[in-house]
Amino acid sequence: MIGITKRAPALLVVLVGCMADVTPGSSIERTRVLGVRVETEEDPDVATPAPGRRARLRLRVVHPEAPRPLSWALALCPAADASGPRAACAGPPFAIGLQPDPIDAEPTVDFEVPDDAALGGARALLVGGVVCAASNPRLASDATAPGCTGPREDETLLTARIALEHEGQRNRNPSLDSLAVRLVEDDVPVPARADANELPVTACARVDALPVVRRTRARSTVRIDGLAGARERWTAEDGTARIERWTLSTFVDRGAELERQYSNVDDETAETLELRWPDSRVLDPNGSLVRLHLVVRDGRGGTSWSTHPFCLQP
Repeated sequence: MIGITKRAPALLVVLVGCMADVTPGSSIERTRVLGVRVETEEDPDVATPAPGRRARLRLRVVHPEAPRPLSWALALCPAADASGPRAACAGPPFAIGLQPDPIDAEPTVDFEVPDDAALGGARALLVGGVVCAASNPRLASDATAPGCTGPREDETLLTARIALEHEGQRNRNPSLDSLAVRLVEDDVPVPARADANELPVTACARVDALPVVRRTRARSTVRIDGLAGARERWTAEDGTARIERWTLSTFVDRGAELERQYSNVDDETAETLELRWPDSRVLDPNGSLVRLHLVVRDGRGGTSWSTHPFCLQP
């Protein structure tokens, strides 16, 4: 369990001022934060906590090889109006989640949303912070820029807005229950696995129930079904009936490459992506683990993810 403290109000100002996604692209070449998800205490599927209610913040962190222990420092504050800078606080931070030493766990922060008076009219929260792989957060007492005690490539600075329930309008995190992933040319389904990060990265052909694919071509097609029909319908403040516009982010490791990182989920029945395989010379003769990471955002504060591993043999 991560402790929450209401100390260091200057911390978030520094964190927010230096956020950036410093590793663009779909290839996982270092430890990266791919997504931020909020789950309310009453219902983890609900992404928009109400003022005065408790919720949990989760980060999706992935690694190119075996998992690495993580530490983090994350601060939350009422967000400024969306018409201004996205990474701006409307007031001081109300909570800071700090994990000072690396542990083998997903970064999480349990927090309570301030009441309406403390929010001062804010309709969203802002979270900012740093995640460190196999090192410690470096937070100077004079509020200088945050970072990690390890190499720069092992630190990730991040920021995200958290939507709040407003006038009874709730939003749910996207459902991926109908999601299906397949490698088309090989006709191989690639189901999601919760233990994908813990699977061996070499000699993976020996892992039970893990799809095995031969690298007989330089590239293949990934087909992703089941997203379009799962989008939530909702009523806007002006009474207009709408359907969510999802964004699909795709990532892959082991030196493979995807033709694009982002796709807009529309009314088509499936998304297709070209996957370029790594050179056969870098593959283990007994199979190298390849993980396809999917992150879905619904544009209203909801986020879900899944990881689809398979074993690639030369």
